[in-house]
Amino acid sequence: MICLFCSRAYAVECDGSASEAAISACQQQLAAEPRNTDLRIKLADALILSEQYDSAVATLSQGITISPSNQDLKDKLAQAKSIQEEQRYIEQKRQQTEAASSQPDSEAKLRMHTLRCTSLTPARALTACNDGLAIAPNNLELIVGKADALFDLGQVTNALLGYRQAASIAPSDQSIQTKLALANSARQTVVDRCLAEDEQGALAACEQALIVGHPDEIQILVRQGELLQTSGETEQALAAYLQAQQRDPNDETINAAVASLTEPVETEAKITAAAPAQSPQPQPEEPQLSESPVDTVAATIEPQQQDEVVPQPVAQEQAPPRKFDNGPLRNGVTF
Repeated sequence: MICLFCSRAYAVECDGSASEAAISACQQQLAAEPRNTDLRIKLADALILSEQYDSAVATLSQGITISPSNQDLKDKLAQAKSIQEEQRYIEQKRQQTEAASSQPDSEAKLRMHTLRCTSLTPARALTACNDGLAIAPNNLELIVGKADALFDLGQVTNALLGYRQAASIAPSDQSIQTKLALANSARQTVVDRCLAEDEQGALAACEQALIVGHPDEIQILVRQGELLQTSGETEQALAAYLQAQQRDPNDETINAAVASLTEPVETEAKITAAAPAQSPQPQPEEPQLSESPVDTVAATIEPQQQDEVVPQPVAQEQAPPRKFDNGPLRNGVTF
């Protein structure tokens, strides 16, 4: 009797509307009467109206667990799941629409970057090409345009790598193949300078021509090491030799070059480690001078006493009286 009274008290508020008060009332009453199918269905309706589809499906699924044979709960659960799937489909389309609405802006920027990449001066074109490739990394026109700008700027090795990438995307494009052959020829000229010119020009050419994995990579690395070693840059020379050694560990020339720069240091370290520690040599004692009695007496006199000593006058020896042979003597004077 009391429980029925409670149900009637809640029935006014739990009416299946989407208000928060109605949902809260249904949840409280259903917690007290979990087997009440009408309350559970009203709560599910309120949750669906408030677009809480996952919560509605969960509420109905819990009711079927308690009352697995209840057909009303099964029908309502099927309806809730259908609405849930429909809303998911609508949300997916909305997201696709938003993405499509922003696509024209990206396409407009891409067209602008492509135009600038293929028409401006090399330095400015290179910047535009990079901006366009940030939007479309595999855009063939931008890749070729960037390679063209690099070639015009004298960066033939980087241009060659760009043409290679373009050729991998469009292997049958004859214009790309022509540019690729031209870049290969230009790089070979740089390689020749690396191997033949004087130190300064050759070193810059080697740095420009070096391509990791290229058949002439080891040859260029060794040449770099030789040039750096000749100019006294031994640390950089050793780094170049070690790179070449990693590519071909069995090359005797490379191993000898590495040894020539590492063995002197190792030998010096071994000599330093093997040298016995030298004990400090005793210093010869200075000869002690014997003190004279006068010095001993003087040393015993305190400074204050020495200051009080008054020098005594020295008695002068009187000369003998002089005799005067000529002239008479005065009376009373005897010599």
